[in-house]
Amino acid sequence: MPPWWDAWHEFVRSAPARLTQSILPWSFSAFQFTNEIQGDPEIEYKILTRVAGYGSQLGTLMDFLQVLAERIRPDIRSQQSDVDRYKVLKFYHLLEKIDRVKGQATE
Repeated sequence: MPPWWDAWHEFVRSAPARLTQSILPWSFSAFQFTNEIQGDPEIEYKILTRVAGYGSQLGTLMDFLQVLAERIRPDIRSQQSDVDRYKVLKFYHLLEKIDRVKGQATE
């Protein structure tokens, strides 16, 4: 055996046979995001854990904006400024990308 074998064998034997760790998504995201918020971190934590996470909140807003956008959907060729046309197209492109990812997640 090589000279380091006994030390390595002793090190491996001292490692736990089974290692578990709970990973709580809310603890990471709540810490990560509420640290940057100027409001009350305790209230943010309660909203994240009792009402809806950031992804769910954003998804609801995107769904609502899509309903509004469909009702007032401007003709892209209308007299809008190039900046406004870009914003509208960017919104619809974002919705398409989100729908594509959601479709892949359910497959």
